[in-house]
Amino acid sequence: MLMRRIGRTWRTAPALAAAGALTVLITLTAMTGGSAAAAAAAAVSTSVPRCNAAKAHQEMAHKLARAIGAALRTRFTSADPSYNPFHDVSASVSDDSLGLSCWYGTARKNYSASAVKATILAALLLKAQDGHRSLDAWEKNEAWLMITQSDNAAASALWAHVGLTSLQHFLNRAKMKQTELNTWGAWGLTEITAHDETLLLRLLMSPGQVLTTASRQYELYLMNHVVSSETWGVRAGSPKYFSWHIKNGWAPLPDPSSSPWVVNSIGCFIHKTFGYTIVVLTQDNPAPGLSYGIGTIEKIAWVINRALVPGARSVWPKSTATQLSEQAKGAG
Repeated sequence: MLMRRIGRTWRTAPALAAAGALTVLITLTAMTGGSAAAAAAAAVSTSVPRCNAAKAHQEMAHKLARAIGAALRTRFTSADPSYNPFHDVSASVSDDSLGLSCWYGTARKNYSASAVKATILAALLLKAQDGHRSLDAWEKNEAWLMITQSDNAAASALWAHVGLTSLQHFLNRAKMKQTELNTWGAWGLTEITAHDETLLLRLLMSPGQVLTTASRQYELYLMNHVVSSETWGVRAGSPKYFSWHIKNGWAPLPDPSSSPWVVNSIGCFIHKTFGYTIVVLTQDNPAPGLSYGIGTIEKIAWVINRALVPGARSVWPKSTATQLSEQAKGAG
């Protein structure tokens, strides 16, 4: 089991460098099949966010659920009295050091946009493992572009290179049963759920039978080197001395004329022998779609990060208007 944190208030600690974070990942023990995942898996839908934790942390879990609900209620309202502002958001949190899981609409389908690029890379790594080889220079270059810069051409090249059979093979091995690959080449229209994205992140954080330690560390390394303009989302409020590993996705889908933006953010945060995951998926974001979706995600992520590591110096990603404008020119 992962070591429990000593105390819940963090005062001072050095920031973890990326290289250091990758080194300590070797000490992480298996997190698959834990109670945190079981609770999230059972939550097909719910009217309000729910959190559960080990007995000693139940009160904190209940407070966190209320805080997530309060953050969700700041989302846009509608003249339609039957409109539910929670309907377009899915969220999942997993922290084995507290025996904690939080869930809201974790089985709700959402278009992936570029969030699926983390899955493409994981499938590529598994295919290479199965072939008893390392990634070649071309694969490494395309993977770097796809993850760190969210390059769509690189994603398309690797999607075709890995192939649907190997992509589905990875999903089967990872037990990501709710994910539906787009079968006609539009990888951004792959349907994902917060439940499955949490499984992916937990797989990357923990030794297991799907990806080797070297493969997991490689993907986490790339997710830790995302360009600064794309480090928004679930990183909001995260502790400075935890390493962060994120992948975001955004696109005006499926009808750009009405601006129903999909904006997603997935990430895990690691410090020595423990870590946690956050997934927030949003859809039908009103104009301005991208910035509105980011705002929703960061409000939710802020309360989660601050609750899980109270008192720590935090990071609030700087998503400037110029950067958002540049991203809004196309899907990412």
